[in-house]
Amino acid sequence: NSVDIINLFHVIEHIPDPINALKIFEKILAPGGIIIGQTPNIESWDAKLFGRNWNQLHVPRHLTFYSLNTLKLQVKASGLKLIKVSSAASSATNWAGSILKIFNKLRKSSRHPSNMKTYPILIILFLPIVLIQSIFSYTGNIDFIIKKPFR
Repeated sequence: NSVDIINLFHVIEHIPDPINALKIFEKILAPGGIIIGQTPNIESWDAKLFGRNWNQLHVPRHLTFYSLNTLKLQVKASGLKLIKVSSAASSATNWAGSILKIFNKLRKSSRHPSNMKTYPILIILFLPIVLIQSIFSYTGNIDFIIKKPFR
């Protein structure tokens, strides 16, 4: 009961038993303490469009693929409260990385998309799509805030 904030920025999807981890975090959080984080969203437009070529499909490193519903269910099971979920502009990296992943497959290259010169340009080009996506749906990365209730 001594920690006020826990950062799970691109962490929760790597944890083998996220519900148990959230229960442990609940024990160490002070009343009113929060968990902030971001995780890939398997139900995003880009995840559906790119399928197996989606840039966030990191098997076997990503052990859980989150949707808003998955996140809600796990947080509820842990005794914590999901107080905010929002879209992340950083999702433009998913679009750019997915395009370059396909390009690499066609060229039979193993080069990581983030090491390619076109990567930052594509990120900028995909920002308007991510903005539109965030108006109608959740983006490829979702930000969340989880809170330990005062009891």
